[in-house]
Amino acid sequence: MPSSGAFTLRLVALLLYLGHFLVHAQQVGTSCSQPRIRKSWDSFTDAEKALYTEAVGVAMDQGFHQKFVQIHTEKVTGLEAHQTCVFIYWHRMLLLGYENMLRSLDPSYQCITLPYWDHLSASARQASNNCASIEGCSPIISDFGGTTTGLSKTLSVYGTSIASSSRTICVNQGLAYRFCGNNTGCAHCITRTRSKFLTATTYPTEASFGSVYQQVFTYSDSGSFTLAVERGVHNAIHNAMGGVMVYFQAPVDPVFYSHHTLIDLLQTIYLKCQNGDGRLFLSSEAKRSDPRFWTSCARSGGGNFSGSDNITMRALANDGKTNVNVWQDPNNILYPFFKDLPYKYSDYVDAKDLGNYSYTYNISGGLANMYENCNDSNTLTAVSLLADEKLAATAKKTKNPLLPTISDGTEDDDSVKLCNIALFETAQILGYNEKAANEQMEMIACAHHG
Repeated sequence: MPSSGAFTLRLVALLLYLGHFLVHAQQVGTSCSQPRIRKSWDSFTDAEKALYTEAVGVAMDQGFHQKFVQIHTEKVTGLEAHQTCVFIYWHRMLLLGYENMLRSLDPSYQCITLPYWDHLSASARQASNNCASIEGCSPIISDFGGTTTGLSKTLSVYGTSIASSSRTICVNQGLAYRFCGNNTGCAHCITRTRSKFLTATTYPTEASFGSVYQQVFTYSDSGSFTLAVERGVHNAIHNAMGGVMVYFQAPVDPVFYSHHTLIDLLQTIYLKCQNGDGRLFLSSEAKRSDPRFWTSCARSGGGNFSGSDNITMRALANDGKTNVNVWQDPNNILYPFFKDLPYKYSDYVDAKDLGNYSYTYNISGGLANMYENCNDSNTLTAVSLLADEKLAATAKKTKNPLLPTISDGTEDDDSVKLCNIALFETAQILGYNEKAANEQMEMIACAHHG
């Protein structure tokens, strides 16, 4: 008869073995019975907002949130993930890993999806004079702690000092209070631009419908589209937000994930419009070779990217010295969240074709207009306005979980649309042809935003 102490040790060993088996056998993040449908933060209910912020807070408390920051700051990874043709595909994997992590933290989080920050609707609110700044037009900023109350504090995060200045404040409210920097101890704050400066910062033109339309529809090759979006709405929002968002440590701030989820959605729109039908699936060969969906570009260390290349997504290993791919090293704490994800670039061309990790979006307003009408989404008439209203009513009935769902736009979206219709039709009355009328409409809209 074994002693009670020996029995306890064997039981602990068995539990550890079973825990290891479950971690390696179960696909983390797939226990939800509903399809993954990401939607705008503005459309979240109060209960959904509370659940999401609670989950992110737990991720901060347990150190997982910080570890994702480390991925984004790792040198080799960073050179691959930014200013390259794989910018969107690389971040698509990161977003899925983060979403899986949140879902794994508690059974009540198992159906969480990342909210996107709808810059087009926020820009519409500004154009309708219902708000006057990027902070005032974006409830997500105040919901994530705001920019008013905090400390004058320098953060040191993964080797970089993010200094305090007259323009910045280390916000210690809401989610921001839960952050612990790896080199700062438990910072209990996140550096953002101070409210008095951010409330004086209007939404950048690059985030308006007219500019985003140009970024998405000017090009028919993936590389040019990706570069336009990265240098356009992506960079503009990072720069406008300031604080930690202008550093590689940007994932410290939870708004990073919602901003990048919007960028990811733009690729979903681009893909559908290049395909001509959101229901179509690409062959593996098309994902690797069709220039609309895959364009090779130079690597910083030499050579070119290939669709069959493995994605570099590294973090510090347990030895504290070497860096390992988080999807490849079973001993890395982020491994469970990436282990079952595809790991080649061409796998990430189509968000609805990722096996158990496939997902789609709920969209409305300008984004829905772009998805449905593609290149024609900037041709506005009273007839198309009525068509959009019918679209919102019928699209909700779709039974295909892989297709985006279309919701009604806000009153601000409608106001901007009606204003653009008036500008467009007035230009035609004055003698402009359709193309020139559109150009006049966009010029006036840009002047208004600027």
